[in-house]
This record gives sequence, C-alpha cells and structure tokens, in this order.
Amino acid sequence: MITIEEIIYLLVSSLVVSLIFSPELKWDIIKEQFIIAFLSIGLHELFHKITALALGYNAYITVNWFGLLIGLFLRLIDFPIIFFVPAMVVIPYITNPLHYSLIAVAGPLANLLLYIIFRDSPIGYMNFYLFILNMLPLPGLDGFKFLVGLIQYLNQL
Repeated sequence: MITIEEIIYLLVSSLVVSLIFSPELKWDIIKEQFIIAFLSIGLHELFHKITALALGYNAYITVNWFGLLIGLFLRLIDFPIIFFVPAMVVIPYITNPLHYSLIAVAGPLANLLLYIIFRDSPIGYMNFYLFILNMLPLPGLDGFKFLVGLIQYLNQL
C-alpha cells in the first residue's frame, strides 16, 4: 500500500518541517518536532491515499519540493507567518466529483482525529491548526478541493 519511496518522502518532508518550526536548532527540540510532523503529515497524506485507493484510484505520496523551499525561505527571513504545503498525494484522473470531495477531506479528518486524541498537547495543537488551515477554501488547499467537488456533485443532482 505504501512504498519505501513514499516513506522516504514523508521522512524528508517531516525533517524539513521540524527544522522550519523548531524554535531552536537543538537536537531534543528538532526530534520532538520531527515526531509531531511525521505523525501529522504522514497520517494526513496516508488518509488521502487510503481513501483514493478505496475508491478505486491510483495514488502516490510525493514531496512538494517547491513548498518546502518556500517554508525554508520564510523561516530564514524570519517571516511572521509560515505557510506552505510540504507533501501531497497525486491522484491522476479523478472523474467523480463526490470522490474528489471525499479524498480531499480525508487528510484534514486525520488531523482532526489526532487533535481529538492528543487535545492538550503539542501534537494536538499542531493538528488543530492543520485541520483549520487545510479546510480553508483557498485554491490548492483541501478545503477548496472539498468544496469544488461538493458543488460539482450537487450540480449533477
């Protein structure tokens, strides 16, 4: 279901994210941030992939190299808001708008689940933030994809 290459992509994405969001470049802090990032990003992308596979689509996880570079750049210039997409699931040829919506919302639901499980902890806070951020109806984000698919589906009825 998940390939070694996809695991490596998730590890690389998580490492870069942990470096971007670590307040200090100390091993203990980076290690904690890495665990949070790997769980949060990994489950988010895995939920997208599992949903796509369950609906009969091919899907693979990859790194968003450009997104990681944007995140690193924003960190280096000490920009107050850091916003980027570190990884993504590529699903060619989604033809059913309801499937498009279900696949899009699956990732943020993973973050919501992690928030519920780890509510009053750093991983809980991070996943609440990721859920809210990903559900914003902005182009490129899951919330936009969910809304577009839902509108297209409702227009077909």
